[in-house]
This record gives sequence, C-alpha cells and structure tokens, in this order.
Amino acid sequence: MSNSIKKAPSACSIGDMIKFKLISEFDVTNYSGKIKAITDFDRARPYGDIASLHSSMVSGASFIQKELIDCRLDTYFIVLCHDGQIRPIGFQWIKDDLVEIISEDRTYDLRLFNISPEKAAQALAILRNNDFICKLITK
Repeated sequence: MSNSIKKAPSACSIGDMIKFKLISEFDVTNYSGKIKAITDFDRARPYGDIASLHSSMVSGASFIQKELIDCRLDTYFIVLCHDGQIRPIGFQWIKDDLVEIISEDRTYDLRLFNISPEKAAQALAILRNNDFICKLITK
C-alpha cells in the first residue's frame, strides 16, 4: 500500500517534485521531475511542439472517453524530468488527472558492496545530478 500524496495538477506549485503518466496509448513512461513553471500555451511552446504532442494524446483520450480542449486553452507544467529533459506537460494530458507528489524529506540508505572507488564516485555523481543530497561513507 502506497502512502503517496496525489494532487490535481491545478493544486501543484512551482518547485514540487511530481510523478505522473500521460494519457497517450503509446507512451507508457512513468515521468518524474521538478515543476519549473506553470504557464499558458504561448509560454510553453518554446519547450516542445505542443500541437504535435496534443495530437498524440487525442487517441489516448478517446480510448478512455475523455474529451480534450483545444491545446491553446490548456495550462502547462514545464517539468525538468529526471532524464535531464525539459518537457511541457498539458494538465489535460495527465492520466487520471492526478500527479503523485514526491516527498523531498525522505531519507534513503543505499549500500553498494564490492565496487571500486571510481564506480562509487560515479554513482554519487548520478545521484547529485538528479538533485539528491548524498555523501559517501566507507567502511
């Protein structure tokens, strides 16, 4: 059972870490990242081909009997995803109209055994590049 907090896109704020899926029937990715902006169509356009993305969502929307409004009328997240890509995400494209809020106050204990110092440094670099605060404790 998950203790995750789910919110409507309209209840999110800039800086929230979110996880979500899109309604596209072809894109089954679980996206996650930090909301950098919440904006309108004109300000979201520099971050991706909104019209093309919107048309790819239309078939997924019809599959779940959801009608999409004109993409020029939607509100968009600008999300810095964990893969390093900045993506515009229309509120109406989000599956179930809910995003999961990823808590930033969680602590994780990762233990890596039998790896070289170079590999340990590489693992730390990857974590830090994805906004984790971490340190290496050796035995």
